[in-house]
Amino acid sequence: MDDIQNEADEKSQEMQYTMPSIDYDSTNVYVGKSDVHLRGVFAKTDMELNTVAEVFPITPTFFRTKYQADPQILSYGFVNGGCPCKECQKHGYVIYLSSGYGSMYNHQPQSNARIELNYKDLYGKIITTKRIHKDEEIFITYSSTELFHNGVVTNHENSPRD
Repeated sequence: MDDIQNEADEKSQEMQYTMPSIDYDSTNVYVGKSDVHLRGVFAKTDMELNTVAEVFPITPTFFRTKYQADPQILSYGFVNGGCPCKECQKHGYVIYLSSGYGSMYNHQPQSNARIELNYKDLYGKIITTKRIHKDEEIFITYSSTELFHNGVVTNHENSPRD
C-alpha cells in the first residue's frame, strides 16, 4: 500500500506546475482613444526598436475554439493555433485571455510592434519593431494562428464538459 501511495505522490509532484518568476509590466503603455478602432494602446514615452512595451499574463479558458460562441472571447482571445495534439485536433485550440492590455492592441499590416505569446509559462510580450514616439499608437499584426478573429464555432452539444 505504501508503494502505491509513494508512486501517486511522485506523479503528483511531476505534474505540479511551477510558475516562473515573470515581471508583468504595463507601465510603458496606456489605453486611449484611437482613430482606428475606438480604443487602442499608446506609448507613454519614446521607445526604441526592440523595446518591450508590455508584459502581460494570459489565462487559458475551459471551452476550446470549437465550442466557444461568445463574440467578445472570439474577438479578443489568443489561440495556440499551431498545436498538433489530438485534443486540439478534436475539440479545437485552447483560447487564452489576456490580463493587462494584451487584447487592446489594434491591427495594422504595417505594424510598429509584434506580439510574442508563451503558452507554457502563460504570458505575452509586445515588442517594438520600429521607433515609437510618446503618445503614438502601438499596432500589431493579427496572426491567423494566434489570434482567434476567424475561428470556427460549432454547437455546444459536443462540449467536453458533457
